[in-house]
Amino acid sequence: MGVAYGSDPAQLLDLHLPSGPGPYPVVVYLHSGGWLGGSRANIPEFLRYQVARRGIALVSVDYRLSGFAPDGSPSNAFPVPDQDVDQAIRFVRARAATWNLDPAMIIIAGASAGGHLALLAAAAPGRFVSPDLPADLRAVSPAVQGVMDFVGPSDLDWLLHNGISYAPFITAVYLGCPQGRADLCSDALAQSASPQSYVHVGIPPGYFAYGYYDGLVPAGPQGVAIALPWALARNDFAIEPIFVRGTYLEIAQAGHNLDMSNFAYRSMQVWLDYTIAGVFK
Repeated sequence: MGVAYGSDPAQLLDLHLPSGPGPYPVVVYLHSGGWLGGSRANIPEFLRYQVARRGIALVSVDYRLSGFAPDGSPSNAFPVPDQDVDQAIRFVRARAATWNLDPAMIIIAGASAGGHLALLAAAAPGRFVSPDLPADLRAVSPAVQGVMDFVGPSDLDWLLHNGISYAPFITAVYLGCPQGRADLCSDALAQSASPQSYVHVGIPPGYFAYGYYDGLVPAGPQGVAIALPWALARNDFAIEPIFVRGTYLEIAQAGHNLDMSNFAYRSMQVWLDYTIAGVFK
């Protein structure tokens, strides 16, 4: 489809609509790829399935990818991708009547780097706003009614200093640190890009899925470390298979890549149904 939500060539989204009457609740999805790659075409099957099963509209978003300019300087570093997410949410809400969407039920979702961006959008709506955001979109709320995070980094400072494999490098590139070197990154900058820094009372319900065997984004220091304060901020008793007020954590028998075979996605479906029905307050 390739609908432009901004003037940059990378600011495109695809809209997947269900059959039947609307207005449809919306899941806005942010792809994986370590902030450096990936595409809106890469949507997990367990999310595609919700279009027909639950009658949701699925919006898959491309955002500007971090990297290096020809002269070696950082390109599209934090908070540029976050500004794109903010603009995409506002754009979808502004076009709700045109697409027969429910502007009062937008859930942000993402995998890996996209999960991180989704968490920031849910925890800190309106904090990362493009200086070029059109005036008509500035009047539109970027707040979401829920977030689904699949193996998203939540503590970037931890990844810089304790991450394995390429995690410190891609985190440093996303943060715009010189040469992608973690040792040249500011802890304060990493903390300002960490969703953990923005958890607060009144935060929307969250579903968190992490892989027990994930060495890249470990379930403990990245998953539990965001889901627990999220639940406490909401006064939830979750982090167990009981949806009390809206926070749920799934530790899957999987590594970094979750699919319909290696985690209990039906728990996500229950959470999604409850969130759309307004059960969580």
